[in-house]
Amino acid sequence: IATDYYGPEKEGEPARIRAYASFDRDRVTDGAGFDQLDEGYFAVLIDQGQDMRPYQGITPIAGGSLTACAEAYFAQSEQLPTRFELSFGKSSEPGVEEHWRGGGVMLQHMPKASPSVSGEGGSGDDGLLAAEDLVHGDDEENWNRVNILLSSVEEMELIGPSVPPTELLVRLFHEEQPRVYDAQSVQFGCTCSEDRVRQSLSIYSAKDIEKMTNDDQASSDFDLNPDITLPAGRALRDAGVLMLIEEGAEGPFVYLTKRASHLKHHPGQIAFPGGKTDPADTDQIDTALREANEEIGLPRTHVKVLGQLASHETVTGFQVKPVVGLLTRPFDPILERAEVEELFRVPLHHVLNPQNFSVEGRVWNGVTR
Repeated sequence: IATDYYGPEKEGEPARIRAYASFDRDRVTDGAGFDQLDEGYFAVLIDQGQDMRPYQGITPIAGGSLTACAEAYFAQSEQLPTRFELSFGKSSEPGVEEHWRGGGVMLQHMPKASPSVSGEGGSGDDGLLAAEDLVHGDDEENWNRVNILLSSVEEMELIGPSVPPTELLVRLFHEEQPRVYDAQSVQFGCTCSEDRVRQSLSIYSAKDIEKMTNDDQASSDFDLNPDITLPAGRALRDAGVLMLIEEGAEGPFVYLTKRASHLKHHPGQIAFPGGKTDPADTDQIDTALREANEEIGLPRTHVKVLGQLASHETVTGFQVKPVVGLLTRPFDPILERAEVEELFRVPLHHVLNPQNFSVEGRVWNGVTR
């Protein structure tokens, strides 16, 4: 599970957020979600920008929820008493289509000086520090009081939109005379862009790029066996595949699938999402987007088509046109198990590096190919 938050680049602009969750659908049960997490860590990474040293904090997964993990992180790593109250649900507003909403409050005790903790270990799971281990005397009384006030919040108040966040803070803590600032708008966003993908491709010469994109440089499964003479006028069936690129913190990635092991043709092979062109498809771009939606649950609206690579003829009689697309927002993969066994990502620079490829031969019909 990963969530990226980007602060506003300019005053008045919205902040941006995106999230991604990967899971094995076949292993998910109706039990509590947190109980189905495997081993791992709860990590917070802060990139303060160019020429600034990144910050990283890590705490164990413990406490029964990701909320508890976040509270343990602030207690353990920052020694700041922190409380989260979160909720989500479907919103049904008059004249608006039903949709999901989420909301929450983060409560934190800011120290007057550098915090210190006496003794060894804390009262949390596995001896982790908890908020109550960090406050004493008047601070403890104040902390307990505002927590009681926060516990009175209702889910509908958190989720909204009938109660704006600024009004909710006044409702909960009016006795504390809170100073309430204007809300900071947040929308989906990421650092992905067509420019960044083009920058990743800039390491290749114009000749290399022309070879990848020019149909005059079309390739085939027979290129390594020049002694094979293909019949003139042969009929090829059209097919389209999607080379889906996602921009990540460490550079762009490309999505690949592993074909189901029980298939009669090409079982277990690594492939791009795609397939043969149907009569209803307008072109091979339409084919690639349709097949990607059917095979891995990728919505068309989440892809920006950047172009097409040179066509490739297969030994099975298909003319495949690879479509290059940029993933513009996260999606929840839904695999068509009859065709796809696994979906995974590989760094784009790895698959574009010729040194990572090798040529092997096999004996077929008495001849090495």
